[in-house]
Amino acid sequence: MKHLLYVALLLTGSFYDVVAEDVQNSGLQCEVLLNGHKRIQCTYTADRYNYDRNITFMWHSQETPQDDRERTILIKENHASIYDYRYFFGRAQGIWEISVKDDDEELLASTTFEMK
Repeated sequence: MKHLLYVALLLTGSFYDVVAEDVQNSGLQCEVLLNGHKRIQCTYTADRYNYDRNITFMWHSQETPQDDRERTILIKENHASIYDYRYFFGRAQGIWEISVKDDDEELLASTTFEMK
């Protein structure tokens, strides 16, 4: 019984570390959605503030920079998440980098994905 308890505590502690590390490092999650039109949606989860602020999503493809986009979206006070998306149709294939910046141009999060 003691061994089972130790294993449970070890697994719980390891899981917590991974989840906490992921939340601290990024806050940006991207997923492919297939509801009618195939698209990639990236959601940024931020800390809540008692004032409005602008968040800018930047989509960048090194192979085809003419397909890049920046979109600034207002997060109202006390809100914590916002998303942006791009349709797959018409997008350049290859590696894409998605970055998120705030009003002060501080990089908040960044991730990459491959569009095939």
